[in-house]
Amino acid sequence: TLRNHGRKSHYSYSYVGWNSRMSVLQARFLLKMLGRADQFIESRTRALSVYEKLLSKHGDKIRLHLPPAGVTGNGYLAVIECLKKSGEEVSQKLKEIGIGVGRVYPETIGSQVPAKEALRSTSLKRSEDFCQRVVNLPLFAGITEEECRFSAECLLKVVSE
Repeated sequence: TLRNHGRKSHYSYSYVGWNSRMSVLQARFLLKMLGRADQFIESRTRALSVYEKLLSKHGDKIRLHLPPAGVTGNGYLAVIECLKKSGEEVSQKLKEIGIGVGRVYPETIGSQVPAKEALRSTSLKRSEDFCQRVVNLPLFAGITEEECRFSAECLLKVVSE
């Protein structure tokens, strides 16, 4: 647990830990992949642009969060905020369809055990509300436009039901 940032499960932390998870084999693979990093980033940012084109007209149901103006993104996540349904509900329905959706922000850091007693100057209500609404559509190097289109169409169908 401690070597993996204190994680007790995928996005939940029990302790303040550190990142010492990489094996020698993983390091060797990563060194090989660094030479292709620009290709991977280009593929991911292209896919995020496809999502933007397909989803930007549906601001009454969802909000696609993109890098701010002047910031060059790397296509790490397709962050979708569901405005009419919970992220958990949308995620479950998309998984039933076969979409590999994730929820990278299922709860705030402040609600996890290591930060429970942390000093706060305000409530975390807005962050907590966001975490309840967020889902992440598939976004990886090599994802095709057809796969993005299918994921976006399924998302729109689920949030419109």
